[in-house]
Amino acid sequence: MISLNLSRIMMHTCAVLAGLMALQASAQDRRPAPIREARRCSVVEEYTGTRCGYCTRGHAGMERLRRQFGDSFIGIALHQYNATDPMYITNYAHMAFEGAPNCTVNRGAFVDPLWGHDYQGAGIVDVFEAANSVAPSVDVTLTAEWADDGQTQVSCTAVVEPLTDSSPRYTVAFVLVADSLRGEGSAWQQYNYYASTAPTAANEDLAPYCSGGRYGQTNVSMAFNDVCIASSYAGNLNLARFPSGTSFECGVPVTSTYTLKLPTQNDELMKAVRAGHVYAVVMVFGSGNTVANARKVPISPAASGIAEPSVRTVSEVVGRYGLDGRRVAPGHRGLQVVRLSDGRSMKYVEK
Repeated sequence: MISLNLSRIMMHTCAVLAGLMALQASAQDRRPAPIREARRCSVVEEYTGTRCGYCTRGHAGMERLRRQFGDSFIGIALHQYNATDPMYITNYAHMAFEGAPNCTVNRGAFVDPLWGHDYQGAGIVDVFEAANSVAPSVDVTLTAEWADDGQTQVSCTAVVEPLTDSSPRYTVAFVLVADSLRGEGSAWQQYNYYASTAPTAANEDLAPYCSGGRYGQTNVSMAFNDVCIASSYAGNLNLARFPSGTSFECGVPVTSTYTLKLPTQNDELMKAVRAGHVYAVVMVFGSGNTVANARKVPISPAASGIAEPSVRTVSEVVGRYGLDGRRVAPGHRGLQVVRLSDGRSMKYVEK
């Protein structure tokens, strides 16, 4: 009797699971198909800090993603664990991270930045691959240039093109991240609770932080990558916008511009920031505030004069847009965003 009941329970469970899978497949079938393919980039926002001894695990995971996924990976390391951290930042979205280290991919579920969901091996790779395999509902290009001679402000322009007929009202946020940050003194040293762990007891990504490894010390002097140094958030309020009245129509590009300011009030951080290692990031949010797509670009020198000849020698011009996102004809005067056949966008001035 017990065996029969267990059999019935198992059959009922399998039927329920099959029904749920069928519903999920049906929902996916109803998802609007993009009008064309677009390159997907996925964002990993990581909660970390120099006084967090387990955050070396986060460094290991983020470096693994950098190596394996290249330009498809966009890391944003949020140093918010301890206020004594010279990279500490307050102006960012309230993320409600579940302890440190912690991260989210495209603002989905919170996971460990190395072990992912299952806390085994390099599970973060599986989480990232799953998120990055979703066809994006928007295409996006980003240009960023220094807005002043002192290189303390960055002018960003994002051109966003919805790729489905059922486009939500997208929102956008801009971020500056910096690589190779290092400084003098104990405040720049990373606590490391894995210094006494045998490397054989850790996976290959964490092994350098274990006993005998390159970073196998209790206090590690190291370079920090993907560090968020500025954003379009004031507190947790995002100030970046699309122009008032923007409608999101399939195949019609729209533009958002924003000027990001480096944290010049933080002398200790500014000593470590080098212009050639600063990058601009744009995130486009769709339904449920998830990241629909994103881009990361290096900062270009400020525009000066007409750049049209150099644009045409690099790639064919396939579209011209004013800063309001509307297409303009060749010869239209003023600042334009030019879309190239290789997928890039550039600003230039037609006089």
